[in-house]
Amino acid sequence: MNDYPSNDEALEALAVRAGISVHWSDVHGHLHKVGAPTLRIVLKALGLPAESDEALAASHTLLATEDAARGLPPLITAEASHPIRLFGVEPNATIPYRFEFEFGQLVEGSVDSNAAGEVVIPGLRPTGYHRLTLGAMHTTLAVAPPRCYGVHDALTGAANRSGAPGRPAPFGVNLQVYALRRDEPSGIGDFTALDQFCIATASLGVDAVGINPVHAPFAADPGRFSPYAPSSRLFLNPLYIDPAASLGKHALQSVMSTEGLEQALAEVDALPLVDWRETARIRMATLRALYQRRDVLLNSQLRAEFDHFVADGGDALRDHARFEALHLLRYPQTAGWREWSEEDQNPASHGVERFADENAEEVGFHCFLQWLARRDMDLVQRHARAAGMSIGLVADLAVGTDPNGSHAWSRQGEIIRGLVSGAPPDLYNPLGQSWGLTAFSPRGLRQSGYRAFIEMLRATLATAGALRIDHVLGLARLWLVPEGAAPTEGAYVTYPLEDMLRLVALESWRHHAIIVGENLGTVPPGFNQRLEHFGLLGTTVLWFERSYQRIDVEDESGVHHQVDGFRAPASWTPTDMAVSTTHDLPTTVGWWQGHDVQWRAALHLLAPDSSLEAEMAQRALDRHALWRALQDGGLAGGAVPDADAPPLDATLELVATAPSVLVMYPVEDLIGIAEQPNLPGTFDQHPNWRRRLAQSVMMFLAAPKVRARLGNIQNRRRGGV
Repeated sequence: MNDYPSNDEALEALAVRAGISVHWSDVHGHLHKVGAPTLRIVLKALGLPAESDEALAASHTLLATEDAARGLPPLITAEASHPIRLFGVEPNATIPYRFEFEFGQLVEGSVDSNAAGEVVIPGLRPTGYHRLTLGAMHTTLAVAPPRCYGVHDALTGAANRSGAPGRPAPFGVNLQVYALRRDEPSGIGDFTALDQFCIATASLGVDAVGINPVHAPFAADPGRFSPYAPSSRLFLNPLYIDPAASLGKHALQSVMSTEGLEQALAEVDALPLVDWRETARIRMATLRALYQRRDVLLNSQLRAEFDHFVADGGDALRDHARFEALHLLRYPQTAGWREWSEEDQNPASHGVERFADENAEEVGFHCFLQWLARRDMDLVQRHARAAGMSIGLVADLAVGTDPNGSHAWSRQGEIIRGLVSGAPPDLYNPLGQSWGLTAFSPRGLRQSGYRAFIEMLRATLATAGALRIDHVLGLARLWLVPEGAAPTEGAYVTYPLEDMLRLVALESWRHHAIIVGENLGTVPPGFNQRLEHFGLLGTTVLWFERSYQRIDVEDESGVHHQVDGFRAPASWTPTDMAVSTTHDLPTTVGWWQGHDVQWRAALHLLAPDSSLEAEMAQRALDRHALWRALQDGGLAGGAVPDADAPPLDATLELVATAPSVLVMYPVEDLIGIAEQPNLPGTFDQHPNWRRRLAQSVMMFLAAPKVRARLGNIQNRRRGGV
């Protein structure tokens, strides 16, 4: 018999050793226990089977062996100038060490190990990825700066570039790229529309433009268009390409005319909602025609640039292009690689290699798309900075990827299979959430030297002045749910937070990019303090800044109620990015009108014990609370306006008075739109990720109300009245 019988105690012990929380607390503080079936599924996904006595014992032995094994992992992180503590070396010995810095310098020495096989090496000052030899062992040592590149650093850099004083309190605008319009029909907002927006708003005092994730979707299935459920976070969405930016307007117009696509493009461009499938058909047909003419269109300089891009992209670009080609040509009716043949499920197989050789033109086409997309993004960021923005683009990193996609196919050793991320029940989502997205494996990351995590950071930071990490709580723990199970049937899995934060800080400085963490939801104890220690900005959302102090308000019938007030912006966290709202929450106008409540009631998304009438009555009381905050801030007076008269300007200015190092507003709030881009908990019941703005970038930015709002926000940010 083994030492680990298949009982709850042994199972839970294995789970705890593997970083799985056996218990979790809900938003009300009630303690819950993860069921044994869930623990077994999660453990198996982490490479630790526990479905039988024998499997359980073997997994216990595996972890014990890993803990006791001598040797260094592929990558170790450290903070600059801090002592480096290493384990797994020969006990009670004098061991030589050598550092080979990535810029060439060598440092050598020796260190004595203790009886436990532990050594402490003096800290290193230079940051970077260095080579460490310790005795006969080798590893990469990632030495991180004490904090991330920050807003102050960006302002100082902007002042140095321009020779003018930096803006003291920056603010920005968030938008959905696909929603933008420009004067020429494009069928969808693209990188040129984004470029126009950045240049125009820079002259109006805007320092940053936050965008939805522009990760690569599925070329074979344009119906899967959620920016937060991409195929890969390493590459870009080719539907945002404006070919004219790189190849010239004449080439684009010639192809559109020859292919007979002009009328079709004009028709989809006129729609109020993005028709992703038809737009993709038109865009891809245009891009294919241009690729077929590449020998004529690309001069020697562009050709060399393209060749260099492909070579520099390495196996990551090669694998993504092969995935797209395989999915389109061989498996167009499948959801993705998990439904392919066994050989094609392996990116390194001879079958995949043969396919790539036989379809080199198609594989090359997808490399061509990524080159054009990267050129466009580079151009947008350069123009934003040149126009005076201290930050420029704020990229958005989705919390995960579709488990059927390119990223999961090419990095199978580092990405969990069979589990999807989500969130346990909370106040806003009482049924919990299952996002259907796969995540990195904590064991896989450590064993691979964090390769996939680092390449993802570099890919996303390459063309941005800042990065928003969606659900940054996932750096500490993720709520992982077995595929097909209810969101409540998950468990928290712990991630190597300190290692990941150090890598984020290192890459932040290497790219001179600010890092913002979306730290909303059930936050682990001490987590926000770790973010602040490493210089990541948290996120403050107006709607969530409610005070524990109850205030007295009177409803329309004259009845008095006690409700939570809104915290004065002066008390908001200074190191956060403050926002009036997010893409998942009601706009300012929509909140005041209760438009989001009406949507959720119509789609049966209210809590079981609630109703439309009750929710609207509560929103009416909350309007009183917000009005009180506006009055206390000197931004409003008199009676509370009706539901159809939202105090939009005063609310935006209220947020601007916060001491937050950065304040951002969605473009919907600048225009005064009631509809929000996404309604969580819905798929096609609500037009998520499809709404387009009614006017072109230049038209709505010329509107007096929009310009006045931007001016008032800028004035408030600089301490004016």
